[in-house]
Amino acid sequence: MRTANTLRDRFEPTHSFVLGPVRLAAWLARRRVPLVPTLLQILTRVVFGADLPAGIRWPRQLVLLHNGLGMAIHADCRFEGPIVIAPAAMLGHRLVEPDGPPTFGPGVLVGNGAAVLGPVRVGRLCAIGAKALVIDDVPDFHIASGVPATVRPMRPDQVRSLAALMGLDAPDLPEDPDA
Repeated sequence: MRTANTLRDRFEPTHSFVLGPVRLAAWLARRRVPLVPTLLQILTRVVFGADLPAGIRWPRQLVLLHNGLGMAIHADCRFEGPIVIAPAAMLGHRLVEPDGPPTFGPGVLVGNGAAVLGPVRVGRLCAIGAKALVIDDVPDFHIASGVPATVRPMRPDQVRSLAALMGLDAPDLPEDPDA
């Protein structure tokens, strides 16, 4: 039996159908091919109900759970490494000052229906809870949950589990005395 040693191996094939047209559209857009990237973007909206612009620089280790159903991601979002995004997530601008796109460090898990808005940075190995509204930075190894999101540190065992899921090396963290 083959072991899953990458993020994509763990979730394929059930969560990868949308990635074909999305990655092809991004590749064609970088090469300035006219019309086809836009048509592929429309295809992902119609078939998967996902607004995934062609201009995004997607990380290699990307999982859009349930094929990105209902999610909207702004073209200016930045991804620095592996990321898992659940359905109905909204990642983009706030449309009020200060405005700008969010940046995601490696190993981020974005929960179902979460919104990460504005020029915030979500650090390394972080989790964004379901339906959370993140409008402030999330430091490395933290969980953000609630509306508006409150941020709390993850336990070392949670960080190690998330690192294992993402296929990243677990950082050296002190043991949790409360565990």
